[in-house]
Order: sequence, then structure tokens, then C-alpha cells
Amino acid sequence: MNILITGVTGFLGKVFFLDIMDKHFSECSKIYLLIRSKQNMSSKQRFEKICQNVHIKDKIIPFLSKIYILDGSLDKKNLNLNEDVLKSLNLHIIVNNAASVKFNDNMKTAYTNNCITLMNLLDCSNKYFLKLKKMIHVSTFYVNYR
Repeated sequence: MNILITGVTGFLGKVFFLDIMDKHFSECSKIYLLIRSKQNMSSKQRFEKICQNVHIKDKIIPFLSKIYILDGSLDKKNLNLNEDVLKSLNLHIIVNNAASVKFNDNMKTAYTNNCITLMNLLDCSNKYFLKLKKMIHVSTFYVNYR
């Protein structure tokens, strides 16, 4: 089974990722982590920062051989990944933990961060991930009525 996890740099994503490692590692052939480059840090550097966390470090090290970092972004078409890469993933499960948790974003920004990104992921899945069995989406989007 090949799994793609988004949002792994956030709190919920880290917890979910560690839970997968702990309980389902033997079932996973490859674990892809979609991480975008940000603030002068590459996706690989952002993952290495996670690995340096004292609470996480020892739990991740045994699993590094199955972990693959994808430098992409949910707010871009095809997740900002090369078509050859997308075709090679052979995904069975996607868990989308990525979202903005800021409650003071303007509606356009909140919509882009929480809805457009999901639509991009769904479009990409329909086009490239033909063996996909399950997609799990964790939403942090909220409704504000005034």
C-alpha cells in the first residue's frame, strides 16, 4: 500500500504521521509526504526539522527507508509536481491534513487555503491516481456569520 500524507508539518499532520508509523508501518510500501518549500526552506529541510524534534526523532528514524518527500503544493495545479512523478506514485490512500487554521484570514484566503487546495488534490487524484482506494480529508474550515 502506498500512502500520501499532506499537512505533515502541522500539529495534526505530525500526530497522524506518527500514528501511521506506529500502527500501520508494515502495511505501507511507500509513504509520500507532500511538503511545500517555504520561507527559504526546502521541503526536505522542513522534513529534517520535523525529524530533529526531540519528541519525534526516535520515532521516525526506523521508518526513513519508506518515506519519500514530494516538493509540491496543494494550491498549484497537479500539486506543482512533474507529470512523470505523478504517474509513478501508484497511490492507494491519500490523507489530507493540510489547511489553514487561522481564524482571521479574509474569506478569499481562507477559501483558497481550505477549498481550492482540496479541489486541486481531487482533480489530480482523478487524473493520476487511478488505483486510489481511499481519500481522507480533515477539514479545519469554518463558517462565520455576522
